[in-house]
Amino acid sequence: MSRKYKLFQVDSFTDTAFRGNPAGVVLDADGLTDQQMQQIARELNNSETVFILSPTASDHEVWLRYFTPAMGINEDPVTGNGNGPLGAYMIHNNLVEHDGKNFKFRGEQGVSMGRQGFVDVSVEIEDGEPVKVIIGGKAVTVFQTEIEI
Repeated sequence: MSRKYKLFQVDSFTDTAFRGNPAGVVLDADGLTDQQMQQIARELNNSETVFILSPTASDHEVWLRYFTPAMGINEDPVTGNGNGPLGAYMIHNNLVEHDGKNFKFRGEQGVSMGRQGFVDVSVEIEDGEPVKVIIGGKAVTVFQTEIEI
């Protein structure tokens, strides 16, 4: 049995079509397999395709998968590039409730890759529109070195 999914082609970081960073957004992507998500991302041939799924736990509001096959990366485990614009998109399209000044949410990524991580997003709002997006989260040092250039 097939199911319809809402797919949007957007240009991020611009207010003019075909001038920004092209991205595909699939809302309510629950039920799509990894292979289906990768196929959609390849067929859109964007620099990025974002899939929004239902949260897997109560400590976050969004579960996001981020595919970038046009850049040679099948899936990015955790990225602000997906979560940040998603916050602005949700405000611009009136998809979430907010106080008119600020909207915050926590996004989860990397679960399917065994690399779970979280991105905290804050969107500042003026006149009902997003005007500033701030992303943050925890980080750990993996290694340290010096380079000479």
